[in-house]
Amino acid sequence: MQCPICKKKGIDDNASVCPECNSDLQSFKQLNYLRKTLILRKGYIIFFVIIIIFMIIFGYLKYDSIIKKNQQKANILTEKINNQQKQIEALESDKNKLMETIVELRKNNNFSLQPQKKRNINKPVNTTKKKITNFIYHTVRRSETLRSIAMKYYGDKKKYTKIMKDNGIKDANHLRIGQKLKIYK
Repeated sequence: MQCPICKKKGIDDNASVCPECNSDLQSFKQLNYLRKTLILRKGYIIFFVIIIIFMIIFGYLKYDSIIKKNQQKANILTEKINNQQKQIEALESDKNKLMETIVELRKNNNFSLQPQKKRNINKPVNTTKKKITNFIYHTVRRSETLRSIAMKYYGDKKKYTKIMKDNGIKDANHLRIGQKLKIYK
C-alpha cells in the first residue's frame, strides 16, 4: 500500500499508521474501499441500464413487427370482405334482373313453369271437351283423422263418412301417412 500523504510505497496492508509521516491509514483504507465499491456499483448500474435499454429496444421492435403483421392480416381480411361484398352486390343485381325478367314474361304470358308437351303432328287433335273433375287430392299427414279432414274441406266433422265412401275406406282408424284421398267438391 502507498501512503496518500507522503507517497511512501511498500507499507504493510495491515498497518494502521504510516511509518514515515504517522498519518492515520485506516480512514484512507475505508475511503479506498468505498471508492472501489462505488466504482463497482457504478459498473453494475451501467450494465443494468444497458440491459434495460436493450430490452426496451427489443420489445419495441418485437411489438412493432407484431403490429405490422396484424395490420397486414387486417388489410387482407378487409380486402376479402370488400371482394365478397362486391360479389354479393353483383349476385343481388343479377337476381333483381332475373326477377324483373320473370315478372315481365309472366305479364306477357310467354313464360310457363310447366314443361310443354310435345305434340305428335301425325295424330289428329282431340277437340272434344274433357270431363271436368269435381275433386281434389289430399295427402294424409301425421296426426290427421278423417274427421279433421272432413272439417277442413266440408266444415263438418260428420261428413267423414262421405270421404270413406268416396275412397272405399272401410275403417276410419286405418289411415296411412302419405295416403291420397279424393275430396269431392
